Amino acid sequence: MDRMAETEEEIKLKPWQRDHKLTIDWKGKIGYGDIVSPIAYAHNMAEKNSIDVDLNFHFTHSPGQLFKPQDPETINERIEFIAQTMTPARHWNVKVNQFYEKRMKADHTNYDAASIYHNLRFSAMNSWNGSGDYIALVTTMRNKKQFKDYAPGKQWKDPLGDTPGGNAWQTCTQILQKQGYDVKFVEYHHPVGRACRILQKAKFVVGYHGASTWLARFIGAPLIIFSKGKLTRTSFPYAKIFQYWSDMEITNLDKYVNESIENLEYHKEQLNDYLTLPNIHRLR
Repeated sequence: MDRMAETEEEIKLKPWQRDHKLTIDWKGKIGYGDIVSPIAYAHNMAEKNSIDVDLNFHFTHSPGQLFKPQDPETINERIEFIAQTMTPARHWNVKVNQFYEKRMKADHTNYDAASIYHNLRFSAMNSWNGSGDYIALVTTMRNKKQFKDYAPGKQWKDPLGDTPGGNAWQTCTQILQKQGYDVKFVEYHHPVGRACRILQKAKFVVGYHGASTWLARFIGAPLIIFSKGKLTRTSFPYAKIFQYWSDMEITNLDKYVNESIENLEYHKEQLNDYLTLPNIHRLR
């Protein structure tokens, strides 16, 4: 649903003042983590709190605006895709709205991140099957700007890119190819549907903490992530995580992938327990 943003006064209303629903307001941003995470969270909160949920994205830009002129789709179209393919909350309705030309002061409202499962949820239509003959790579090699250029405080998300020229990603790619793997890169400029199809069929996914790695988590693909941050363990709980490619034993890739698959099944069980236990301190 597209319309102009609510007023600041409306945003401040308590959930029970807004049609007896849990209302979550979210500052609109450009990354896949800023899309997958809040939509998953909204569905989880609907189940956890036994209530219908309105998730409202608030963007400063106008409807139909592309982040970059060459982009194949808008951020808002990506939100629609994720919202339509997310596994829906059982028994409760979740409505994802998008508002434009309004700036939120806070990043979000009614946000409870007490558990690592608060925003873990998977696609209902693009589940991983591994039927392809390749692995998918999510790297920063082709990014025009690296974290060090625009967000030095986030360099921990991509330790392979945080090397002279980002050459560690090239080395990692060459080593994987030398082991006989075909590789496909998943780029941010790919349409979200195409990116999901590549990730869905990949034998496994190698990436960093960001970008389409969030899509890989969304579809439940086996994950090997390079990161130096503790937050990666909670954001991608079933992934195998290393700081550098040299920390990874290349001959043990099959073992890492199997461990990631086993971890995924474990965390799916834990997620189900989390969703079925009543929330004593309900957000509503």
